[in-house]
Amino acid sequence: MKSLEIAPGFSNAMSEDEESIYFWEPGYLPLPAPYYYDLHDWSVIGRMKKLEWLVIKGVYIDDFSFLSACQNLKRLKLYKTNFSDCRLLSGLPGLKEVHLIFCDLEHIEVLQDLPVRCCTEGTIELHPALEVRAVPVFNKQKIIDRDIEALLKSDSCCFKIGEYLLEIIFSADRAAFIKYTDKTNVYCYENGSGNHNPVPLMIGECPEERMMCYDGRAIRKMVYYFCCTGGWNHVYKKMMML
Repeated sequence: MKSLEIAPGFSNAMSEDEESIYFWEPGYLPLPAPYYYDLHDWSVIGRMKKLEWLVIKGVYIDDFSFLSACQNLKRLKLYKTNFSDCRLLSGLPGLKEVHLIFCDLEHIEVLQDLPVRCCTEGTIELHPALEVRAVPVFNKQKIIDRDIEALLKSDSCCFKIGEYLLEIIFSADRAAFIKYTDKTNVYCYENGSGNHNPVPLMIGECPEERMMCYDGRAIRKMVYYFCCTGGWNHVYKKMMML
């Protein structure tokens, strides 16, 4: 088998080329005895030695470690799954194209070093020409970890990919006001507190408290995600700024 797609609710159980098998969600197609659903062991995918094209949509996978065994995999698409650890992709020599759409990604810095076409959130391909503006300014075509960490120690920093912009301004206690600009609108992070009291920042603006992020790990996740995709990490809430 060279192609496998796993997704609930497809209208056809077999593709025209008869190389793709679709899995129906439990209960949709009653199975006669002795067949049954067991959606907890996906290691069989790793034993498909000829597999080249894998799609998983809207399915919870308890363990994605089987990916490391898919040595002939060329194209991978994960859409609305719980996949997170991008390090699993670093050991796949044949991989040419990756789509990671609406997944809560971790270690996304790994994607920068993969010689593949990679798309996350359906916006920006991997290895775009990155323009970085900050105080101090880093003029690099490729952002690496130490650059990002240095930027996050300053009073403010700004990351730009094409027409997409991520700006961060810190308060004295290192809480962050995070502003994201796409082609048409300006958004900011929202912490859900509903507190409209103003918060003084190190420079410039004085946003409301509900717009502040106090979690350093979350700040870094949003920055790394933007640097790889040009998009907003949808794990975190944002509100439109008027």
